[in-house]
Amino acid sequence: MKMINFIFIICLLALHSVTSQECTAAISLASLQCDGTPPSHGSGPQPGLPGKRGASGAKGEKGEQFGDEGTVTMIINKLKVLEESWKVQKDKVEVLEEYKKTAESQIANMTELLAGITKMRSCRDIYTTLKITRNGTYKIQPSDDVDPFYVDCQFIGNKVITSVGHDAEDEIEVASKCGGRLCYNKNINYQATFVQMRSLVELIGDCRQFIKYRCIGSGFLRDDWGGYVAGWFNWNRKMRNYWGGSGGHEGYCACGLRGDCADPEWHCNCDKNDIVDREDFGYLTQADDLPVHTLFFGDVDGDDEAGYHTLGPLECME
Repeated sequence: MKMINFIFIICLLALHSVTSQECTAAISLASLQCDGTPPSHGSGPQPGLPGKRGASGAKGEKGEQFGDEGTVTMIINKLKVLEESWKVQKDKVEVLEEYKKTAESQIANMTELLAGITKMRSCRDIYTTLKITRNGTYKIQPSDDVDPFYVDCQFIGNKVITSVGHDAEDEIEVASKCGGRLCYNKNINYQATFVQMRSLVELIGDCRQFIKYRCIGSGFLRDDWGGYVAGWFNWNRKMRNYWGGSGGHEGYCACGLRGDCADPEWHCNCDKNDIVDREDFGYLTQADDLPVHTLFFGDVDGDDEAGYHTLGPLECME
């Protein structure tokens, strides 16, 4: 009976290639092989015992197998299809990238053309006059007394930020191993002249610049060494000794105003002057002093002493 069930299932699975007569013959043969009795053909006389088995026929060819080999073939074919699809999509992306570059170039050219006809004073004019809301680099002319120059425009809802970058925006180590006050200096090279940037600041007014000092055993704005250890030149090369977030208070950092500095005796975290990684940071918002011209630091001559400064771009908000 088990053999009959097996043959029946095989016939069902291969119905497209095995006829019903072949299935019947296979079942009859299976019944004969299982108990030596030929299949029943009704209530008539039953045949006798089978005769002697004849000679075996030739061995048939090996049939197809759909096991692991068939699954692998199916997966390989699907991978080929996916690979072809990926190539098509990749070509489309490359075409879109080229189109994007062309569009950006055309926008820049049209912007410059319009700027020559209608003066763009700031990024706000790019937004209101040209109806452009895409962040990017554009040419402006805040005043007739300066030549046009490029700025970065950022559009955030109704807020527009006009900014000018420079070469010291990433964190920079105070490389000089000097121990005196203001012994290290870093001049800031902007993408516009100081006269051009001042025309922007004077036009908008609401401007700022992020500034940060990270210190390890480096004195900062403490004045018990005959003067401040660090400071910076404003746009007009006048020394300033207040830090970001202090509201322009000389000798203060943001923590000094809040009253939560590492050492309550001083007004900046770095003035604790211990071998611990500390930092003072915030925005300079005194428009009359912006942008920063030069940075000064000192007290980094010890083996374990170090200082790192960061200065953001000039940003003016409208």
